Amino acid sequence: QANQICSGGQCVSSCVNQCTESARQCSGTGVQVCRRMASGCTDWDTASPCQANQICSGGQCVSTCVNQCTESARQCSGTGVQVCKRMASGCTDWDTATSCGLGATCSAGACLLPPDAGAPDSGGSGADSGSFADAGPRTDAGGQTDAGGQTDAGGQTDAGGQTDAGCVPEPAAAFCARLGKECGPWTGVDNCGGSRVVSDCGACTTGLCGSQGAGANTCPAVVALPTGVCTLNGFCSVMPSPVNAQLRAVYALPDGTAWAVGELGTVIHWDGSSIRGWVLLNSKTFESVWATGPDNVWVASRGAVLQYDGTVWRDRTPPVPADSIRAVWGKSAAEVYVGGRVSAGGILQRWDGSAWSALSPGLYVSDLTSLNGDLVLVGDNNGWNRTYAINRWPGPELFSTSASIAHAIEGSPGELWVATEAYSSSSSTDYYGYLTKIVGGIAATALSGDWAFGHHVAPRTASDIWFVRSTASSRQFDGTSWTTAIIGGQPEVAIRDSAVSNGRAFLAADRGELIRRDDSGWTRLVPRPVPLPNRPALRVYGLYPFSSAKTALILEVGSGSGTEQVFGLWDGSSLSNVRSLNSSSQSSESLHFCSGDGLTGWLLSSTKGTATHFDGTAWQTPVALPVSASLTSTSASAANDIWAVGHGVTFHYTGSWSLVANPFSGTNTRLSFVVAQSPTLAFALAGETTLLRWNGSSWGVDGSAPVGTYRGVWTSPGGSVWASGSFGVERFDVPTNRWVDMGFPGTPGVQLAGTSDSHVVVGTTDDRLLQWTGSGWVAEQFPSKVLATSTNSGPSLTSAGGKLWLRGSAGALAR
Repeated sequence: QANQICSGGQCVSSCVNQCTESARQCSGTGVQVCRRMASGCTDWDTASPCQANQICSGGQCVSTCVNQCTESARQCSGTGVQVCKRMASGCTDWDTATSCGLGATCSAGACLLPPDAGAPDSGGSGADSGSFADAGPRTDAGGQTDAGGQTDAGGQTDAGGQTDAGCVPEPAAAFCARLGKECGPWTGVDNCGGSRVVSDCGACTTGLCGSQGAGANTCPAVVALPTGVCTLNGFCSVMPSPVNAQLRAVYALPDGTAWAVGELGTVIHWDGSSIRGWVLLNSKTFESVWATGPDNVWVASRGAVLQYDGTVWRDRTPPVPADSIRAVWGKSAAEVYVGGRVSAGGILQRWDGSAWSALSPGLYVSDLTSLNGDLVLVGDNNGWNRTYAINRWPGPELFSTSASIAHAIEGSPGELWVATEAYSSSSSTDYYGYLTKIVGGIAATALSGDWAFGHHVAPRTASDIWFVRSTASSRQFDGTSWTTAIIGGQPEVAIRDSAVSNGRAFLAADRGELIRRDDSGWTRLVPRPVPLPNRPALRVYGLYPFSSAKTALILEVGSGSGTEQVFGLWDGSSLSNVRSLNSSSQSSESLHFCSGDGLTGWLLSSTKGTATHFDGTAWQTPVALPVSASLTSTSASAANDIWAVGHGVTFHYTGSWSLVANPFSGTNTRLSFVVAQSPTLAFALAGETTLLRWNGSSWGVDGSAPVGTYRGVWTSPGGSVWASGSFGVERFDVPTNRWVDMGFPGTPGVQLAGTSDSHVVVGTTDDRLLQWTGSGWVAEQFPSKVLATSTNSGPSLTSAGGKLWLRGSAGALAR
């Protein structure tokens, strides 16, 4: 605030010296110097990193370190506590001080609260919560006995015969609130002066927790609409398209824009010219969306309701049982309805702009829609002989049927179209489909036929009404009669929802397809690469480094007539050097690509037992590998130093391919994570716990390697080799020929990747990305629990084409 300054990481009215001017301490692999700040008090300045061949020890950059303290010992530094830790250098040193918080002081390595105004005891002390400063001859710094013979460690009897109540540790919520932490795990000093670890200070509405600095473990205030379709921490969908999740619902606005939601926490916005939005916004599948504009968007999953006001996502979940929400609809930001169902009955909640109130829906609600601006409920009686109904709330019933209601939508004002389905064993598809139009409360059958389950109607105009099942199977009404029609385009997809407004129709579909119809016809709004004519990209099978500007991809492409695999080089906007692999008989794991110079490369096929060379412009004739084997990983340090490993095998290319013996040759042991650092140094993982090392002439077990279960091995170009696993993160320093513990503050959950020794990223089991900056670890919370896995089957991190890639269920995302 205007009348405050910063001292010891806190905003205070007057500062306190935090250190002795010109003193030095280590911070990661850098040195911090104590300086007199603008406040007039001393504090630690920003750390300056040591040189590449040096480490920090005792506040100095040195070639070899010396232990500075006893591990886990504690001391005071200003108004904070320092703990002695084993650093990445391998030696012990004092860690950066943790502030005791406003009003507290540090004594003998413990944080002390100020004396309170409690009633004095017979020794003259004020009764407090375990940290005393009384009028008697007592020193209260963690159980010290003073000249008066009094030991005051909390709950001790003093000379006056009084027993203090002792310090009661505060609840986790109070600990987090006192330190200003809103989300994620946090370690700090509690109200009793002890070190405290809270595993979770809460969750942000969108699942993203602030990563560092003043925003660490706080929920962000602003969430801007991305340019593409991205996660909250900047990974944007690239392949096979910007939207790779099944879309479940769509809402159209009169200005021609639309919002759609679906699986993998996906929310996208068609702004009239491009697709923008979020993927992995949280871990939910959104099933309903309603909006009045970009500053008032509501989305609902089975267990949550969120509102976006143009800058912030806010949690608007009503007080209803878990997994009960089905739909959201509203009239304005101050009148929004949520409908749902539980075993005991239907749910209807109304938001008035500040709070929810419960209403009586009269049926088990499965959907909400509108008619002439009124709320319309779609649901059933949940009986044995179930009756389905559509009610204008709180008014009369509009429609009832014994057939299941698949979809209800308002077309022209006053018209409500309803798609229903009834089971029939005599039907070739086992279901009859009906389309009914309600006009002024009067039901009239418009169409009946022999249709499969799950249809939607898009009444764009009175002479252009579509009854859709998929892009390849629909019917159109032209104002006079119904005809069989197709929406067309590739890939063929099933339709999941429809919306209409002001002469435009939108369809939400599988594979992230959002399709619009206006006077000019149908248009697919989500761009999708088409590597081969009429063969759009459908899936990413492989992603490999090629050069600083290009990434090698193996994609599944195809249409309704079949699929195949293709190879291509992606430069961020288009694919080049596309080659059809014609690999209908090959599995997604059977192909691997590797380049050692960013110009040429090799494509290896486990199924065919071949290696095909790309010379920079054309593909050469395949050559046979020495033996057939199931391959798992490739790596290269140069064009003539390429390794490929698999089950029991290690292949080496040095001008020609050869089979090289390893300690597991002839077995089915899975070798993986091969990394080639130079012609005389390479590593490969055997199983999950044994690291093999190549010394230029033979493979052997690396007895000095980290011990534990591995999650990944990666090499920095021209730098170190890094490994992650149950042991944390360790780095093999090539000049000193030894593994160095990097002091990783977490448990690795997915493989690691990076661009250099000062930019290494590791995913953790508590859903964070931790980045090594060259001097320390910086954490960022990743949304949606996508990284929270303890197995190698989770998403993968890869560095390629100058970007960090995340591959998983949401496709290939890059930043």
